[in-house]
Amino acid sequence: MQHIHTTDIIRNLVVKINEAWKNGKLAELADYFHEDIVFCDSDFNVLAQGRTKCIESYRQFIDNAEVHEMSTKEPEVFVWHHTVYACYRFTISYTMNGKLYSEQGKEAFIFIYDNRTWVAVVRFMLPEKN
Repeated sequence: MQHIHTTDIIRNLVVKINEAWKNGKLAELADYFHEDIVFCDSDFNVLAQGRTKCIESYRQFIDNAEVHEMSTKEPEVFVWHHTVYACYRFTISYTMNGKLYSEQGKEAFIFIYDNRTWVAVVRFMLPEKN
């Protein structure tokens, strides 16, 4: 497995994940998430566990928030055989319950090569403290 090729695949996969949730195509996330994926906060507390619950967390957000702007930087990607760490900066502004939020920080995914495809197994959300 070539690291340059894998890096490109993972960067593309991160784009697909973000485009899917931003465009309300949540069913597509099932192709990108391992069945036992875990979402964690910046203190490594588990926020959601399992593909269904993690996808549902996106659904809850998009059902309750109006996203005004979302941008990401190109991910830094580190490859170790069948495991990849991808981390990137993000900014997002959205309205929820009548209140405007503007956030920035980092998001990170760990991917594994499973059953001839790359899937995310962990997602870390690392917002910067204001």
